[in-house]
Amino acid sequence: MAARAGLRRSARILAVQALYLMELGDAPIRRAVRTAARLSREDGSFEDPPELPYAEALVEDVERDKVAIDLSIGASGTRWRVDRMSPLDLQILRVATAEMRTRREDLPAAVVIDEAIEVARSFGGDGATAFVNGVLDAIARQLAREGRGGRAAEAGARAGASTEGDRR
Repeated sequence: MAARAGLRRSARILAVQALYLMELGDAPIRRAVRTAARLSREDGSFEDPPELPYAEALVEDVERDKVAIDLSIGASGTRWRVDRMSPLDLQILRVATAEMRTRREDLPAAVVIDEAIEVARSFGGDGATAFVNGVLDAIARQLAREGRGGRAAEAGARAGASTEGDRR
């Protein structure tokens, strides 16, 4: 179980990096994810890492639903417009929002949020973590109210409602 969680975190990081690369240029999904994977490998290997398929699926989900995802992020109650957000924070938010909206039913939103916080911490520090947490908590609650996102969004909304003061 821990190995799978580690692979998913690595996949989320690759997805964030690939989306960032795609924002900089016009790279297709597969090339962007593979480039991010190769750039992040310390051994210089060109082998595809085991987390690659999940990273590609996350990037595909974001690209397919980017307009709706960005609307969710923009409506999260922050005073930040999507186009004014830090590019890395935005990609972290997009990956986590896509995961809550479209990925696995067995993955609670609270886990997705916690993972996004850890990814944000690895890239940006404590300011980014609080921002990411607040935005994603609001999105999880909204998805639960809309009846979307399945059990994952409902679990996140319950967790957000019970720990809202603790996590902000």
